[in-house]
Amino acid sequence: MIESVDSVNTLNKIIKYAAEVQKIVRIFIQINIGNELQKSGVDLSDLNDLFQKAISSRSIKLEGFMCIPPNTEEVEPYFLKMKELKSLYEIENLSMGMSNDYKKAIPIGANYIRIGSSLFGVRDYS
Repeated sequence: MIESVDSVNTLNKIIKYAAEVQKIVRIFIQINIGNELQKSGVDLSDLNDLFQKAISSRSIKLEGFMCIPPNTEEVEPYFLKMKELKSLYEIENLSMGMSNDYKKAIPIGANYIRIGSSLFGVRDYS
């Protein structure tokens, strides 16, 4: 499953590959819920186009939406916005919450979490 589809361009590449190998690729659309320049994810203004392209492709199974909220104590408003989008677009899954905030994400509706740092330790980028 690919949890980081953030543009129509990326989706088109996945669709092309999926057709070549004759597979259905499961994806999450990554939403830039905090509108942060340094983070990936589709802008909310472009979400509908990406969503429509994903659900219209025979090579794609849209599993849900994913986000990485701003690194702040107050992540709940971002998770609540994702829950609202889940309902609006009638999707099944939300991937939100990482090692530092998954306990706040789960009660709001996350059913996929990403806790790599808790399992494997903090990455050393040096």
